[in-house]
Amino acid sequence: MRKSFTQQILDAVDARRAVVFPSEVAAAFWRREAVRTGTRRAVREDLLLSWDRFKETAFDLRTDLLPANQTIRAVFVARLIAENARSPFLRWLIPEAFADRATGFGPSIARALPSVRAATALPVSASARLAGLVADAREIDRRYQGFLDQHGLYEPRWLATAPAYRGGDHLLVFPELTEDFPDFEPAVAHLPRVAVPGDRLPVAGRHRDARAEVDSLLDRIARLLDDGVPADRVVVTVCDLDALRRRLVHAAELAAVPLSFRQGLPLDDSAPGRLFAAMGDLVADGFGVESLKPLVLNRAVPWTDYTVNGELVLAGVAAGCIGGRSRPDPRWRAIDEKRYPRAPAMIRALESDITAIVSAKTAADLRSRLNGFLSRAIDRDGWHPDDQAIVERSLEELRSIAETESRLGVTVPDPFQLWLSRLREQRYAPRRAPSGVAVLDYRVGAGVCPDYHFAINAHHAAMSVRIPRFPFLGDVDRDALGPAGEDRDLSRDFALAYAASGASVCFSFSSVGHDGPNLPPGLFVADRLIDDAPAPPRSPYRIEEGRSDSTPAADSDVAGASTTVLPLQADGVSAYTATIGPPGLNAMTDPIGDEALIAALVARQADSGDAITLRVSASDLESFRACPFSYLLQRPLGVGELDLTIDPDSARDIGTYYHRLFERFFKELHDERARFDPSRIDEYVERLGRIAAEPATRPVGMVPGFVYDAIARRASLVAVALLRIDSAVIAGHAPEYVESWRSRYDDSLNAQLVGRFDRTTRSPDGSLTLVDYKKRTVPTGSSQSGGAKEPVGIVDRSPAERIDAAAAITSMQIPFYVRLIESNGEHVGAAYYYSLEDGSALPVYTEAASEAGDDTAASIRGVVMSRERMEEVIVLMNDALEQMVSRIRSGDYRCGQTCDGCRYRAICRTGFVVQ
Repeated sequence: MRKSFTQQILDAVDARRAVVFPSEVAAAFWRREAVRTGTRRAVREDLLLSWDRFKETAFDLRTDLLPANQTIRAVFVARLIAENARSPFLRWLIPEAFADRATGFGPSIARALPSVRAATALPVSASARLAGLVADAREIDRRYQGFLDQHGLYEPRWLATAPAYRGGDHLLVFPELTEDFPDFEPAVAHLPRVAVPGDRLPVAGRHRDARAEVDSLLDRIARLLDDGVPADRVVVTVCDLDALRRRLVHAAELAAVPLSFRQGLPLDDSAPGRLFAAMGDLVADGFGVESLKPLVLNRAVPWTDYTVNGELVLAGVAAGCIGGRSRPDPRWRAIDEKRYPRAPAMIRALESDITAIVSAKTAADLRSRLNGFLSRAIDRDGWHPDDQAIVERSLEELRSIAETESRLGVTVPDPFQLWLSRLREQRYAPRRAPSGVAVLDYRVGAGVCPDYHFAINAHHAAMSVRIPRFPFLGDVDRDALGPAGEDRDLSRDFALAYAASGASVCFSFSSVGHDGPNLPPGLFVADRLIDDAPAPPRSPYRIEEGRSDSTPAADSDVAGASTTVLPLQADGVSAYTATIGPPGLNAMTDPIGDEALIAALVARQADSGDAITLRVSASDLESFRACPFSYLLQRPLGVGELDLTIDPDSARDIGTYYHRLFERFFKELHDERARFDPSRIDEYVERLGRIAAEPATRPVGMVPGFVYDAIARRASLVAVALLRIDSAVIAGHAPEYVESWRSRYDDSLNAQLVGRFDRTTRSPDGSLTLVDYKKRTVPTGSSQSGGAKEPVGIVDRSPAERIDAAAAITSMQIPFYVRLIESNGEHVGAAYYYSLEDGSALPVYTEAASEAGDDTAASIRGVVMSRERMEEVIVLMNDALEQMVSRIRSGDYRCGQTCDGCRYRAICRTGFVVQ
């Protein structure tokens, strides 16, 4: 069969007869084949041409009008959708409820336009829905014809082609495989053709899964190449290449098999395409940071200065720029210019340029603004060559829209969105593919004839080729029409054409693909042509599979052992040897011995203006006790994962909101020199409501105003609940320290102890009551008391016993604050945690019983410990402080015993096999 097939084509070339193939891929293959075989040194390109080129050169359809192309159809449909949005006239094709947001229907309608006229003649008695769709088709046909007549255009698919054939000497190869062959068949029925052969199909191999199928393919190709078969004599066709491409690329790299993909990718699936799409997303999102990051942090885009882009993102995260609803987020105006000096100018430029691009009224205006932006913000010579070609192709598509607007004297409603939709529809393939084994998508390789042709992933769905007569009809509508609505099924024709497309053709599929189980190809099942494929052998070309102990080493003399070192293997060896060099400092497991380094670390933890005196807070103490190495990374070194996440429900910002609410309330009491009076509770509730509603209470951060509006009621309820608790806890007290920093130098530690108290109030007897707010989790009683409510005689315990007792206490914030306050001569008579989550209170200790009414008693939990036990906890906390200061001054930051909840686990990897 191959000899006859090949000879017919070559004989036609020798006879100067033009040969027409279903695709340009097949035509290009035969141009090379014609020169490679026989004595021909050159072949005229127009003797071996594709079906599309044949239609352009062999038919005189109209000379007085211009043919409608994809761009013209897209422009018409964009205007049609806009008109329908203003006054809906389509009822079924675009439901009226979606008329004002139907731009997503555009590409589908544009593709269906050539078949609209045939749809107007469909019988409408089958169903009401079908009658409605036909009515919509007639309305579109009427408007489209008017559009064509108005602008001197015609739709090629609507013309009779038989009278327009110019004549000529042509041989048609597999013409029935082209989508529009029925439209042209009357005109070319007399031409000789190489029809799709009706021979039996070969046996298709069934693999257990997609990986085994790919491995088997690459193993066979590698052996062919090693045996001297030229790469251009091998072709791989992948049914549904989009689904398997990434896996095939990865596997081929591991096996060092050169593959050359001849598949075009959508223009929007590229670095330039994503850049253009990100512009629209950014404007639609109101310049939120999450939409900004894909635009300015795309390293494949040659921005003139990446550092400015990174600074801009950090500034937006710090300011909580989550996006505006109808305009750019106003938080951009509040970014810290001292910390991010270049960010304000950058965001202003982006807002101006990108908003102008996205809102352009004409394609010509869009083109001008886009080119200006690319010249100012992008190094146009810095693109990767492949991306540069895609930029040019994308701009060419925009130029085509602009020229169409100019030639027709019309404008489209949203040229930017139309352009993006065209980029999604258009595919781009490099004109010069890299050398290697050609990899083709199914359908385009029909008619090639290499020595070896592998058709993989040939399961039932991937081999199905159906050409819909009426693309806008669903399956139910087609069934209602009966034979008149059936699709053209070319599945068998393509399978038979592929069976003839090569000296050796091998079909295969896998029972389980990457997306789940696959059905075997029905055509092969019907002829009982399915057989289990052999499992791929272990091969020296596979380098991701490790060697077992029974596998000979690479330098073994055992027959069959591979001595080849592939590039990826060499890179791996180099990386491994670089990591096993002489060990350096490992502060996770060993104390730091360098005195200069120890001093430098101490200086980073010292009080302002003093390189010796440590500055220690309660959070520092708890962090160090949890893990000294984590503390080292966080405090002295400032190391951590860069968090660019925008959280519109930020617990930190909402917690700050609650803190500000109570801070302003109690500062007003303080400024009035008033004591807390339970009889004024209604007045206090009204005052809290006023403060909660004032913009000054809301921090400038990630939480948008409408979120604060949503939580305002809950915040008021929590605040009222806590006020009622205060009526029992601090009746008659005067506010003393509100959100106030206090510090005290400790001679024995040579450290400055610092703390910020949420609130302290002074009772009539002069003692203080300490309150700390918690937005999330309030420390448990056992984590504060070590499980003992009353004293256990800590002072008389041995040092080892005290260390064990201290280990049971993980929360030392309140003891730290009590020690700090009382070291200044004050007395703390009670300490509480207030929950901002549920409006309850946890007494850590109290020297006097509170007078809680029935309505608040349930909100005040049991006391954690006695004042005497608190004294013991303070002693244990002093021990912990002494140990912390001693270890810091000796450079001992060795890891703690647990990693649970540590943010630095990904850095230190403690507790993992790999360290």
